[in-house]
Amino acid sequence: MHMSGNKNILITLLLAGAVIVLFIVYVFFMPNISPKGEKVTFLLIPDNTAYSEVIDQLEEKAEINSVFSFNFAAKILNLNEIKSGRYKISKGTANFRLIRNLKNGHQTPVQLKLNNIRTKEQLAGKLAAQLMPDSAKFLSMLSFERMNREYLKFWTDSRKQLASAIPLSPEEVITLASIVDEETNSKNEKSIVAGLYINRLKKNMPLQADPTIKFAVGDFSIKRVMYGHLQTNSPYNTYKFTGLPPGPIRIPNLETIDAVLNYYKSDYIYMCAKETLNGEHNFAADWTQHKINAAKYQKALNERGIK
Repeated sequence: MHMSGNKNILITLLLAGAVIVLFIVYVFFMPNISPKGEKVTFLLIPDNTAYSEVIDQLEEKAEINSVFSFNFAAKILNLNEIKSGRYKISKGTANFRLIRNLKNGHQTPVQLKLNNIRTKEQLAGKLAAQLMPDSAKFLSMLSFERMNREYLKFWTDSRKQLASAIPLSPEEVITLASIVDEETNSKNEKSIVAGLYINRLKKNMPLQADPTIKFAVGDFSIKRVMYGHLQTNSPYNTYKFTGLPPGPIRIPNLETIDAVLNYYKSDYIYMCAKETLNGEHNFAADWTQHKINAAKYQKALNERGIK
């Protein structure tokens, strides 16, 4: 009887141990959280986020098989301080994995894609849309020393020498690059357009750059610059005033700045969008050829009813 009793106690302990192990596996390591109708979703955790707010966001963005098991695991793992950041949730995420990430700040990197940025305010807004701080905070950050350090890092002695040879200051190069960026999406054309405008600057001719008119009007959606637009009273109206405008009309791409510094040397002083309306341009060194190019473009606009 004594031997039989010990055996029963041992079996009971083994069964209890097995139950505990299974419970631990279930609570900590079994799939428990999956995105709602998506392959992945992300928790965006600002500073000073309370645990209850994490649960609210989880229930909003994901399906949780057992909230009890998540709460239990969070308590055992002492999830008191939640690190701010961006945390990925894929199908079948286990409690242990997500809680460990939240506790230790193991975030998912953000891949920023920034195209067609015209102003610092627009850049701040796009950053805020993909990250957590609001646009006002980003706008403040963009004015700090970091931007100045990056500016100095970009403007190497060789780039400064190229600018001086044009001759333009680094700030003027950036302003011209911003216009070139708005004029063409074609990488092959950037240095040609830059060279054309440099020719005009050297001849003291107005740049007559349509993008500066759109900037002056405050509407980059304008498809066709009309006579009324050209009457806009603004220092950015390069039809009225010679030389470069007071500053850039957008944040230029670095490759465009280099295209200005290494501009294509030609006799071109006129450009006109191609009649194909594919974003490319016809270039001309004299007024006669330019009128021919312009007539083709105007005809294409009229045929398509673009105003």
